[in-house]
Amino acid sequence: SLQEKLGQENDTSGSEQLKLTDESDTALFKIEQTGTGNVFEAHDQASDSNIFKIDNAGKTVIGTTSSSTAHSAFFLYVNGDTRLSRLRVGTGSNSEPGLHFEGDSNTGIRRTAADQLGFITGGSERLSVGSAGEILIGGSAAGTSGQVLTSGGSGAAVTWEDAGSPGGSDTFI
Repeated sequence: SLQEKLGQENDTSGSEQLKLTDESDTALFKIEQTGTGNVFEAHDQASDSNIFKIDNAGKTVIGTTSSSTAHSAFFLYVNGDTRLSRLRVGTGSNSEPGLHFEGDSNTGIRRTAADQLGFITGGSERLSVGSAGEILIGGSAAGTSGQVLTSGGSGAAVTWEDAGSPGGSDTFI
């Protein structure tokens, strides 16, 4: 057993455990990879699939992946459902929101100002919710009392217009 090889008694009745105990002001366990392989791997015994690894750049993969490079752009890659009690992300920018999608980094959600949430597409803020619950269309355009949101037609931005102004069938209340 591993414990016997390390000079420890095996008193766990088949439930082997490696335990390191020491009082130290430095790392108790240190692995140095001087080659190109992974620093650490844990495998499933039945399939010998790699279920946890830390590569030589410090990037961590949890769960099996179909490709050894699937995680290369991420410092933490989790293959499977993940439960978080809290997620804290950076503010980001319109060109790369704090929450964005793989393969489309200029589309997502970001904090545009204190207590304001912005929805970004194509690198531009299209919709935001302000701190008082106001809905801002196209960035800071909230309109004023009595105005209605008016469509500019296919492919055009919406605008705020005074109620009763020309707008025909494209005016929505």
